[in-house]
Amino acid sequence: MTSANQLDKHHKSLAVKLLKDAPHFFQALQDDFKNESLTQDVPESVDKMVDFYSSCLPEQVQELFYMVRRSLDASIKPDWVTAERTKTCKAASALYFLAAIRLVDKTAQEQGTHILQVPRNESVICAIIATALFSGQLHLPLLETGLPKPEYVFEISVDAAGDYLQVSFERAIYTALFKNDKQACLDALDTLTLTDFESKKLAARLRSIKNVKQECLALIVNGYANQDFARPFADKHQIPVMFPSSEAATIILGMDVGDLLQEISEFWQELNHFHQSNSNSKETSGAENMQNSGFNINAPGANIAINTGANSSAQAGNTNTANTGQQQSVDLAPLIPLLNELHEAIAELSSIETKETLSGHLQTAQSELSNKDKPDFGIIKQSLETINQVGGAIDSGEKIVGLCSQALPYLLPFLSLLPSAF
Repeated sequence: MTSANQLDKHHKSLAVKLLKDAPHFFQALQDDFKNESLTQDVPESVDKMVDFYSSCLPEQVQELFYMVRRSLDASIKPDWVTAERTKTCKAASALYFLAAIRLVDKTAQEQGTHILQVPRNESVICAIIATALFSGQLHLPLLETGLPKPEYVFEISVDAAGDYLQVSFERAIYTALFKNDKQACLDALDTLTLTDFESKKLAARLRSIKNVKQECLALIVNGYANQDFARPFADKHQIPVMFPSSEAATIILGMDVGDLLQEISEFWQELNHFHQSNSNSKETSGAENMQNSGFNINAPGANIAINTGANSSAQAGNTNTANTGQQQSVDLAPLIPLLNELHEAIAELSSIETKETLSGHLQTAQSELSNKDKPDFGIIKQSLETINQVGGAIDSGEKIVGLCSQALPYLLPFLSLLPSAF
């Protein structure tokens, strides 16, 4: 089966790659096909499954949405590690939005123009439309709460008079794209025209997103009706510039755009629940262990028992035992809410790559913390220090640095009890 929409080739490639990394999810999809009798021939390979989703009719999309959600529920295993859950959730997301792309009426767009009216200003709706009409991978960060927000769909809000963008539309785009650059934000206060250096820097970054990352890229303009000022920029860079308008509702076929938004919201809540449930259960288990019991660390020449609960009694051990009532007693329970806050702070970052990097280090720390048998506090300390370093290097990392600064001191008394091998 050949896709009816050749513009979705980049997102199809992404879906194939991710689905191959999630064999349990693919098997669940095949089983669901058999049960629902959507077609006489059950897609026998990942490529054929992706082809089916990318060539479905708009009226089939709703059922394919349900299929992704049912298959996700059927494939996730309680004992899966975070990496397996991540692969499965990414595959489910890619396939879900491959079907969503089929809802876009590709004949509604005037050929040759990148100026477009859209029915809503939610970035995920605009991303679906942009992917259907202009290609690119629709890659959505799993850590987002609420509706997913594509990394390279930028919203620009302007006054009704539109003076800000009339003076320098490119300055607004530059500021949105480099919002972690302090100088870019300072220059934006005066709506300065881009320098030659900045203009070339902006153009290079846009080309990188389109041609190297091959990501969905779009700009949403809120608060201004006249679209002519954006046309030179859109034509020069070949990037869709979108203006929300109630007159554009018919661009979505087979489903009301409000219904589509709520379907996505339901799916995204389920997806993040599946993705986080394993680590959350470990967090809860770790919290209970720290509140209700102690644990032993076996180190060269020592058997150290650490009391972590507020009401725990002295634990048996040799001369290195840390007993309740002594200065060496360590209470690590306060780390749990701090790490939870750190998770939320990381989720607020705009860069997907930075979020995924920091989340990996945080998950390592949380996993070690919840290991009641042999937690390695050196690893926890190293993970938090890495997060602290990265947080200090980005302009939006103040909250992350502050939380790391609060968390690290809880480890110091324990580390001081350990032999030099630690």
